[in-house]
Amino acid sequence: MKRILLVFFIAIAANFSFGQKTGHINTLELIDKMPEKAQAQEKLNNLQIETDAMLKELVVKYTNLGMDIEEQGETWSAVILQMKKNELLRMEQTIQDAKILAEKEFVYKEQELLAPILDKALAAIETVAEKRGYDYVIDTAAGSTLLSPKEHDLMEDVLTELGL
Repeated sequence: MKRILLVFFIAIAANFSFGQKTGHINTLELIDKMPEKAQAQEKLNNLQIETDAMLKELVVKYTNLGMDIEEQGETWSAVILQMKKNELLRMEQTIQDAKILAEKEFVYKEQELLAPILDKALAAIETVAEKRGYDYVIDTAAGSTLLSPKEHDLMEDVLTELGL
């Protein structure tokens, strides 16, 4: 009885799935072709350059202070030497905190800049899928799709929909 039910459910599922029309598109490739992506990437590159410059400045100050302590530490009083070492430790912590903050800011900014681009791409995909009568659209960006016939690729139509 269990086998009969299993066969029955498989037959129903197969019948249902064969009636569905499925298309595919590589969303990463699509987004890379959108001019907004290049603009966002330029902003992210500028943020990275700005952040790297600030971190480099902090590292230079840290290195200089470390060299001063090493070269002149013996000539300073114990109190001055301890104050300089404490300052060096604070600077080290500041650099670590700045790196973490910069990474978080970069991720936040990347998400902020890419979200509207992704929304625009998804809206165009939805429009094209609806026009072509697709019930499902698979994203082939992950590379796990075994078969993706060219006639079901939405890329050209989506690029046209986006005016590209």
